[in-house]
Amino acid sequence: SGLIIPTQTTQTTRIGDTLITTTTTTSASNIGKKPSHVSVEELMKHAPTALFTTHDDHQPEPESKHATVNLESNVTNDDIMAKADSSNEIEKMEDGEIRLSPQVSDDDVEESETEQDFILDGPENVDVDQSIEEVDIVSHNVERNMKLLFRNDSTSSRPPPDPPITPNDSLEKLIKKMEEDVDDAGSQEDCCRAIFEYLCGSEGHLINNNRIRQRLFDRNVHTLVVSAIEKFPENIHIQVDGCKLVQIMAGNVEKYQKSLWSISAGEMIVHSIRRNMNNPRLQEHGINALRTLAFTCDRQDEFISLGGVTIVLTAMYEHRPDIRVQEACCKALEVLGFQVKHHHGLIEAGAIDSVMWALLSYKYDPRLVESCFKALHCLLYQSGSSVKVSKKARVGRHTLHSMKLHKNHAGVQEYACKLLICLVRRKDKYKRALMQEGACALILTAMQNHLFNVNVQRIACLALLAFIDRNREHKKYLLNEGEGLNVGTVLLTSLDQHPLDDVLQEYGCKLISRLFHEVGNHLKTQFLKATVVAMDNHVEDERIQEIGCRILGATKSFSTNVGVYDLVEEALITAKSVHPNDERILSLVARFLN
Repeated sequence: SGLIIPTQTTQTTRIGDTLITTTTTTSASNIGKKPSHVSVEELMKHAPTALFTTHDDHQPEPESKHATVNLESNVTNDDIMAKADSSNEIEKMEDGEIRLSPQVSDDDVEESETEQDFILDGPENVDVDQSIEEVDIVSHNVERNMKLLFRNDSTSSRPPPDPPITPNDSLEKLIKKMEEDVDDAGSQEDCCRAIFEYLCGSEGHLINNNRIRQRLFDRNVHTLVVSAIEKFPENIHIQVDGCKLVQIMAGNVEKYQKSLWSISAGEMIVHSIRRNMNNPRLQEHGINALRTLAFTCDRQDEFISLGGVTIVLTAMYEHRPDIRVQEACCKALEVLGFQVKHHHGLIEAGAIDSVMWALLSYKYDPRLVESCFKALHCLLYQSGSSVKVSKKARVGRHTLHSMKLHKNHAGVQEYACKLLICLVRRKDKYKRALMQEGACALILTAMQNHLFNVNVQRIACLALLAFIDRNREHKKYLLNEGEGLNVGTVLLTSLDQHPLDDVLQEYGCKLISRLFHEVGNHLKTQFLKATVVAMDNHVEDERIQEIGCRILGATKSFSTNVGVYDLVEEALITAKSVHPNDERILSLVARFLN
């Protein structure tokens, strides 16, 4: 009809820290007129002071200021926005609302030293007549404004998708998922993997946590895992991760092992190993699980009855290039050798030959060498007489060679000494052969290199005792051995380093008593002082007191000559008063005092 209807538009802008709502009225009278240009400073200067409220009694925070401006003058949006902070970004909303947001960083938007002009799109061919009605500053919450700004975002109402199962999920959630999806192979696989990784973490800190282990049994996780192994025999991931979980849940704790045996965990793992003989990882973790299940003596028979010996030796043969399988099998043979009644069957099946093959093939790996020594020690501990001399000689030579290769590995040195003890027991001829090959020198070197390891010190002293026994020739040989290492100095240093270890003090005093009459006066004096210190530190230990009295009781004249008579006498009187009913101690003390 040609009529021009007055319209009113509203726009919101931010100037600095202030939000400004602009109301613009368009009428027929100002069409075609050129808008006047008035600065923001002039705009605010001419505004009525009554309409501008500052709220002196309450100072809002800078980012929460809000101003509402109704304009009906000839001031354009260009003039208002020209004074905006140049470090801000402007976004034009669909309903005409303008939002100014600060820059994220100086690298995103270049800053200019001068003010920038922002040209806003507006209605074409329309001049605006704007006048000031009121200005009012009101404090608002920035977070509330942001929520209102995005209240029409349709994506915010969408429910989040179910997250994939990860090790970070809570254990309870993983167990519940496993219970719900018992027939879903993929879900069972994910749950087994996630539970294992949850228990291991980055450092394996929950593997030996009995509280967590008990929680798994309370929720019947052991039943779920064994059921998954049985239900999905073709899923190799379930088989491997299931064996890992069985090993963790058994945990060398008898009550957990019995619970797993009661639900046929051993049988399921044996079937899985036999179905997957060509998979080295399943062989490794399956044998590790069986070893852990059979750790207690009353379960080793079940392991063997399931064909455990054949499974272990076959895996060692079929996976000779895999060092992890070799290590798992050596540990399993160690457990099977705990009971003497199984030694003959293990030796006849070729266990010693298989372990020696692994030892020679991986002689530069200290971990595997240690595992081999542990297995050989268990196999030869009580059955050395049934092993051929040639085979024992071969074991002895390679034991000494490994001690030379791994001088700095405490585990290798400890179990090499244990193995040497098994080899030389009651065999003087064989002792001499090993001593000539440097066995005693290597033992003394182990004591010197691992001075702070009490286990090495204990077993080394016991090995030296096994070599010299009561053979005077062997004693003299030991005193001249050591490649410059004096046995007396090494022994005294060891006793001085571990004065409160009763086992080491006992073995050390025994060694002193065997060597006492073969050494010079200076070393004899040092031996006497070390014996007195051991007796003073272990007054209640009858074994140490008896050995000490045996040493001191025969040294009356010597102790008088070297000036330690009072020291020796005091130690003997103390032993007599603490152990008045021990006849051997009383007789040894009387021998000295009379």
